[in-house]
Amino acid sequence: MVTQHNYFETKVNYTGIDEVTGKQVKLSDSYLIDALSFSEAEARTIKEVEPFMSGEFSVEAVKRSNVYEVFPETEPTESDLWFKLKIDFIVLDKEKRTEKHISSNIIVEADSIEMAITNLKLGMRGTMSDYEVVSVTKTGIVGVIGWVEERKEKEDEN
Repeated sequence: MVTQHNYFETKVNYTGIDEVTGKQVKLSDSYLIDALSFSEAEARTIKEVEPFMSGEFSVEAVKRSNVYEVFPETEPTESDLWFKLKIDFIVLDKEKRTEKHISSNIIVEADSIEMAITNLKLGMRGTMSDYEVVSVTKTGIVGVIGWVEERKEKEDEN
């Protein structure tokens, strides 16, 4: 069964402590959420961050994301870095005898750009399509909230 993902990017504003000065400062974090609607993305963000917040916080923005797929790290590490890889799938048009490039954005968790490309290759190893990496960009995303994690939590509760 193929699962269709519908990703949203949310921005959470909160007050935290600056690690250098020890003073209170306004901070913001971005999350990538797999949800069916804007309101569900906001609700799932609140549910995820609330246990980690000691003061007030707010979800300041919810926007649709153009992310096609997410590949978390295969081996657990201390990394909280997420990279956006733009890839072009190469499709042959038999009638016109030309190559067509279809772009997709994939979010990959990794410690470095090199590891992001390695993790992409691991995630793509079952695909039959040819593709090429067009760009790799470090994102400001601090967490990805997907359905897989919630399903595992529910299974663990039972």
